[in-house]
Amino acid sequence: MTVRQQIEQEALQWLARINDAPFDDWNAFSDWLAVNQAHAETYWALAEHDAAITAMLRDQPPAHIAPLVMTTRPPRWQAWRRAALAVAAIGLATIGVREFGATPPAVPSVLQTPPGKVRTVRLADGSTIAMNGGTRLVLASADGRTLRLERGQATFTVTHDAAHPFTVAVGTAIVRDIGTVFDIVQRGSGAQIAVAEGRVAYHGSNGAIELAAGQLLTERGGVVTIARQPVTQMGGWRTGRLSYQQAPLREVADDLGRALGVPMILDPAISARRFSGSIRVRGDAEAMRATLAPLLGVRIEPAGDGWRLRAATAAP
Repeated sequence: MTVRQQIEQEALQWLARINDAPFDDWNAFSDWLAVNQAHAETYWALAEHDAAITAMLRDQPPAHIAPLVMTTRPPRWQAWRRAALAVAAIGLATIGVREFGATPPAVPSVLQTPPGKVRTVRLADGSTIAMNGGTRLVLASADGRTLRLERGQATFTVTHDAAHPFTVAVGTAIVRDIGTVFDIVQRGSGAQIAVAEGRVAYHGSNGAIELAAGQLLTERGGVVTIARQPVTQMGGWRTGRLSYQQAPLREVADDLGRALGVPMILDPAISARRFSGSIRVRGDAEAMRATLAPLLGVRIEPAGDGWRLRAATAAP
């Protein structure tokens, strides 16, 4: 068995364990995802198509695929789905993860918003997802309770179901609902999770961390920090308010670009500068430029379709 085939087999086993029985080994699963990019890509390629396979086989199981040998007897459509996923995993060896993922699934599996636009989605179980601008979510299960945040920011208001945990993958970490309202923003170097109500479990490279309401977890380059944040500030982007406590200016610029729909080019010399305060995002983006510059202590200049943020004392 090649290394690639081994990864595909392991990915299929993880998918079967998570979907077909009560599952609580999130630390081990997160560790496996974090081994390398091939693990994550292979697993999510299968998971993304699991939603389509499940929906299809529940209605009409194909007669030519024999069920896998199993130690327990799940509902008939689950056995068919696992058999079909096994065939799909074998197919990955010849067509590759990216090509396999390029085939449109039979059910909607991607939710996204353009920069500057927000959207609220209600799932079949009653959970809601408020999506900030420039956000892309992949639904990796037929019931919509397993998702991957590929970019952007979203607030999740979850209908709790202990037998079917609501999980969101961000990078190689897993965020699992324990009955809550929480916000996640995905950044190039990590992520932030803010809990507004209830609790979540964060499973990352540092193990499991349980977060309660009012806690903010920040992960940057594998380093995790936890701070307190007023619940009223969490998910404030939904009402047009962005609040920060000693946040790097690069993260502020990222959030502004998402909210205003304006690409931001940040001078590397000021990207690590810290900012604390509250920004009210409202009205025309161009009209905000004059207000933002003194608030952030920078000079903001037009740059093509976007803005360039430079030190206030920088030479033209």
